Amino acid sequence: MRLSVFAVFGEDAMFYELTHSLNPNDLQFSEGARLSFPSHLHGSFELVLITSGACIVTVDKKAYRVTPETAVLVFPNQVHSMESTEPNTHFSCIFSSGYVKAFSEFAYQNLPVSNLFSPPQDLLDELRSLRREDRLVHIKSVLYRLVDCFDRTAEYRIRGKSDETLLAKIFDYVRNHYNADCSLQLLSSSLNYHYSYLSRLFSEQTGMSFTEYVNRFRIHESCYFLTNTDKSITQIAFDCGYNSLRSFYRNFMDQIGETPGEFRQRHYAFEVVMGG
Repeated sequence: MRLSVFAVFGEDAMFYELTHSLNPNDLQFSEGARLSFPSHLHGSFELVLITSGACIVTVDKKAYRVTPETAVLVFPNQVHSMESTEPNTHFSCIFSSGYVKAFSEFAYQNLPVSNLFSPPQDLLDELRSLRREDRLVHIKSVLYRLVDCFDRTAEYRIRGKSDETLLAKIFDYVRNHYNADCSLQLLSSSLNYHYSYLSRLFSEQTGMSFTEYVNRFRIHESCYFLTNTDKSITQIAFDCGYNSLRSFYRNFMDQIGETPGEFRQRHYAFEVVMGG
């Protein structure tokens, strides 16, 4: 398991990446500004709180505008993404099923009709004060209170398994091949599925085309390299799978709203991270 959390310095962006499911008893927290990440899934629960402003959190193609009065609880293996359309600050808690095992057995068979709910403020305060070094019984009691609060008002539908498993394989493929030729044709050959079936499945499950997702993932990775390494912009473009600097700049501008050089100048963190 590797969970990497990295903040883009300043007030404009916060990115995080899950490269594998968490261990059965793992727990991760993050706080930052302008929460943003393309569609992905993982095998843990994820709570998203917006402490100021608002953020669009999309779960299984359903978009929720999350504010300080609401929260989103993502179930294991639900496709979700975050998009900041306005300034915000957030708190996120990702916790493995082992912390709420009794509820997890139900969650792996069912999905909520809506992931949005309104937890009481005292519960939110308890969640934000949790630390990994706290007593296990205390951590579990707070997380069980969280899922109980969600469950009291939730409606559910039966979870489908086959497409969900295939979608996870597609995300894994992009994660492992985004820096090379990452086409739907090669994906379909690798997974031994028909091109048109994968194209339709991905679009239906994520609300975007496979090509659009690959571009979003590549730009997300480039933001990390721009702010955490001293690689040249040209090298970063090629390392992220672009064979044309012009194509990289066009996609970066479309998604981020500024050039890679401008982004790096405002957020460069390499000297801080490396202790220079």
